[in-house]
Amino acid sequence: MIGRILSLLGAFFAAVAALLVAGAGWLHWKWTGFRARGSRRNPAVIESRFVDEE
Repeated sequence: MIGRILSLLGAFFAAVAALLVAGAGWLHWKWTGFRARGSRRNPAVIESRFVDEE
C-alpha cells in the first residue's frame, strides 16, 4: 500500500517536473524569439522563424 502511494507520488512529481521544464523551455524560446526579432542580427534566422510559424 505504501509502495503504491509512493509510486503514484513519484509519477505525479515527475509529470509536474516535466511540465515545469517544458514551460520554462517554451518561455525561454518565446523570450529569445522576441529579442531576436527586435535586433538586426541574423535576419535570415528571423525570416525562417516567421516562415515556420505560418
